[in-house]
Amino acid sequence: MTLSRLGEMATGERAAVAPHKPMEFDNLPRSGRRRDTTESLKSLAPEGIGISSWLRAAPTSQPPHQPPAFSKSRDRRSVEQKSASALILASEWRLPYRTLRCAARCFDRIYILGTKEARPLARSLSCRAFHYLPFEEGFGSTSVPFINRLSDQLSIDWIIPSDARTTRFLTENGAMLGPKSYPVPDTSTFDLLNDKSTFISLCQKLEIPTPQTEVLADKQQLLSRIQDGYLKLPLVAKPIDREGSQGVMVLHSGEALGVAGWLGYEPIMAQEYILGRDLCAFYFCREGRIELEALYHHGGHFIEFIEHQDISQQCRKIIEATNYNGVIGFDILQRDACFYFLECNPRFWYNMELAMLAGSNFVEVGVKVPKRAEQPLSTSLAGKVMIRPSGLLRKSPAPRAGISTRLAVLAYLADDLPMMVSIGLDKVLRTFGETAGIPLRLAAAA
Repeated sequence: MTLSRLGEMATGERAAVAPHKPMEFDNLPRSGRRRDTTESLKSLAPEGIGISSWLRAAPTSQPPHQPPAFSKSRDRRSVEQKSASALILASEWRLPYRTLRCAARCFDRIYILGTKEARPLARSLSCRAFHYLPFEEGFGSTSVPFINRLSDQLSIDWIIPSDARTTRFLTENGAMLGPKSYPVPDTSTFDLLNDKSTFISLCQKLEIPTPQTEVLADKQQLLSRIQDGYLKLPLVAKPIDREGSQGVMVLHSGEALGVAGWLGYEPIMAQEYILGRDLCAFYFCREGRIELEALYHHGGHFIEFIEHQDISQQCRKIIEATNYNGVIGFDILQRDACFYFLECNPRFWYNMELAMLAGSNFVEVGVKVPKRAEQPLSTSLAGKVMIRPSGLLRKSPAPRAGISTRLAVLAYLADDLPMMVSIGLDKVLRTFGETAGIPLRLAAAA
């Protein structure tokens, strides 16, 4: 059973899969609906791009196996109405959903072009329509003409990446796309920073503190290094090219040999295990100059924005050395007065919606007119506390997190209730699947 179907059962709604039903624009005046439709979604050539069949000259104009668009019957816009439209590229749905919600604050119309893994985004009220990418290999150079045709038909102003794969796609192909693209680094810079091992090497070259790190070819070499005493336990084992915490394992004394045998990736990066406080620092930059920043620490069910001049100075070293463009983030561990850089995320990230609710929208800053050199950085978020949705029913985690913060998060959830129900069901199923031993492909339901 898919995530979308579970959401339908919980909400009583059904996503409008539209081969025979016209898209509805309840938010537009009746007199303007036909005009808006004909101007933005005119019928395509025989290679139609997933738009409702009523807009085409004949139903047979859609090529075989081309899925139709998912269209929303309601379109909730920001209080600040914008005339611009955006096409978000998505290769999955969890991280791109954060990008979608932030983009909804600064665009009038948002469409999504995604792979099959991104399909749950069709349920979001922030998405005008979802279009499938009809290439098995995902986003690549062969999809550029397709994206340009779709952008022309939808009158797209901006192309926005939403995850690591689509960000890298824009680093290689953004110049060949018709609409403007959200700023991204060049491909070599992205690859340098996205690979955990080469990022650590860069930090060492710039004399930025990192944990002791060794990259090993496979788990056999890892086990050999542990048995020979070259690697001290506990240690952290992680892949060099996965997002978030995927594949990360802490190997403790007494169980390391058994646990290490379960590692299913290679090469393996082994890092010194340091107990401390987890920090994240994210920046939006243009040609090595910072225009927006957010530094915070994790507190379980909340995040607290802070200031730390020494950490910010080290981050600037990397940004200036790479002449960075776009969004970049760093995972940092703090122990007492010391701190260590762990890895880099040259893309959007999973708490960006909380930064938006606190006052810093990292999508919006990238589509605005660039700031002049003489203008100061935006107001710091230091001192603000944002509660994650999982913490809403808990006692306030910090004295400064009051009712206004909770109301802001509740409003964020209520503004896209069908998607929130789907996400909640997904988390329940994933948790139940892990505890009950249900295969992940069934528990994920995505």
